Amino acid sequence: MLHYGAISMAMGTVVTGIGSYQFALTSVAALYIGWGLWWISVALAAISSVLLVYLLVSKQTKSIESVTGAWLLLAAPLTVCAASGATIAEYLPTNLALTTIVAGYFLLGAGMALTCCLLVLYVHRITVYKLPARDIVLTSFIPLGPISQIGVASITLGRIAQEVVPTALPHIEALGAAMFYVGIIGALASWGCALFALAHAVFSVVYEQRSSRIPFTISWWALVFPIGVFSRLTVDLSQTMQLGFFKVVHLMLVTALFALWLFNMVRTAVGVWTGSIFGISELTGDCKCCACKGDGTQKPEEARASGCEDKLVIMGKSGAGKTSMRLLIFSNYTANDTRRLGATIDVEHSTVQFMGDLNLNIWDCGGQHKYLDNYLNEQKENIFGNVEVLIYVFDLETTNKDSEYVLYDECLHSLATYSREAKVYCLVHKMDKIPDAEQKAHTVEQYRRALAKRSDLFKPEVFGTSIWDYTLYHAWSQIVYKLVPNMATIERHLSSFRQLSEACEVVLFERATFLVVCSVGAWEQAGAAAQALDKYMSVSQSIKTYRYTCGQMQLPFQNIEMRNKRYSLFIEPFTKSTYILVVTTDADVEPAVTKANINAARQHFARLAD
Repeated sequence: MLHYGAISMAMGTVVTGIGSYQFALTSVAALYIGWGLWWISVALAAISSVLLVYLLVSKQTKSIESVTGAWLLLAAPLTVCAASGATIAEYLPTNLALTTIVAGYFLLGAGMALTCCLLVLYVHRITVYKLPARDIVLTSFIPLGPISQIGVASITLGRIAQEVVPTALPHIEALGAAMFYVGIIGALASWGCALFALAHAVFSVVYEQRSSRIPFTISWWALVFPIGVFSRLTVDLSQTMQLGFFKVVHLMLVTALFALWLFNMVRTAVGVWTGSIFGISELTGDCKCCACKGDGTQKPEEARASGCEDKLVIMGKSGAGKTSMRLLIFSNYTANDTRRLGATIDVEHSTVQFMGDLNLNIWDCGGQHKYLDNYLNEQKENIFGNVEVLIYVFDLETTNKDSEYVLYDECLHSLATYSREAKVYCLVHKMDKIPDAEQKAHTVEQYRRALAKRSDLFKPEVFGTSIWDYTLYHAWSQIVYKLVPNMATIERHLSSFRQLSEACEVVLFERATFLVVCSVGAWEQAGAAAQALDKYMSVSQSIKTYRYTCGQMQLPFQNIEMRNKRYSLFIEPFTKSTYILVVTTDADVEPAVTKANINAARQHFARLAD
């Protein structure tokens, strides 16, 4: 949909050609055909920009992380028309030229306003949610085009206004010269802004290229338009100001543009012949990769290989505690901090990197009735499409349990339609309201039986949780445990490390959230492993609280070491995404040896976990 403006820009290019190659001087018919085409392109630009903005605001639900540089294509048609209008106005009669110039400035103003708004959105997106997926990171170059086009339109309109205004408006003839000088200033400012955008785009590509090679996709063509317009702005400044600096830069840009165009032509031809270029993610950033199935599901290992994210939807009624648990786990909130949270408005999106390549795209859905109706009707495919995990949160304090079950049934029905392979987890939240441990277990078992009868396709796992104890960490650890693709390999190697280092217990924690990734130990009694896991969850909660306290005191959290007559305990940074806990009970194993073993294993596990 963002590409509809390309029709207007293509017509604008034709109009510019009619003026630039002087067809307007040799044929009056060509001149007025070009002028007529320009007005058509203006109408298309206005319709595409205004209509698409209206559709984005009123008809579609877009998350901030879905914003890419391609969104700037909304504003490009307006500034392209402004510049092409100035080119054709040079050959028109004075009165028609003045009308065209005034219309061009209107278009320039509208294009500048929309470009600035979209740039703010884009900068917010890359600041909060990092760069777009690897397959479409080249769209980082697109903002260079609209920014440069503002400068081209500014200097071109100013140059023609200098000639037309004194004749058309003799009572304010000085305005023409002023418009010319303002146009030069605007072009210089745009050139500086475009240079910044170019530097950001280059750094973005280099950053992504460091981790893995960027595959050739159709988005590589996104480099041609912006670099071409930047080259056009540079040559306009060179001709106007007669500075050698701009001549040299223009030569470099044209050379790079020709090499890029030739490279894209060859690679596209090869991709079309082999079929490898089809089915790749589009410029918009929407997930349309080959890993996505026709029913909206996507295998996690294929999704991560294609640069996509695992979509995790949190659903439940208002006040159930969905946002509180999310912030507690992923944003270093404490249980007391969540007291000041208000109701979630619509859908709150966040992207969390977990264990290296595992990116969780979390959709925290507000539970008010108006939003729930919207999720289950107008936005059903958007909410429940491509879901990897659905977490439904039941509020233990609800006074209408039947309505909770009805909503849960409707969510599972939508999930079965669009994401049949999704995993479902049910959290019975606010278990701290039940003081008796046996009563807690009985309540969770009641929910487990009731939900099993309602879930034919899905096999939900049920957990009792509370933000005031380790149960929340236990539930989320189990959820993310099953999302890590090579967990069996990590556990096997961790077990070997435990035996070689003569440790009693070894636990791997995720660095940011301190959730338990996996654990191994020399457990002999039945049920000891489950008891140990509960113990590790308590450790996880305690360490996260301690780390939060260190942060409040502006003290860095590095490691923990505890020793007594019975055991030695070490919590050390392990890989870039994990901490490790090692417990030894053998008095003959020196602490220095244990630390040396951790250091020796660090590089090996970095290849597995990161």
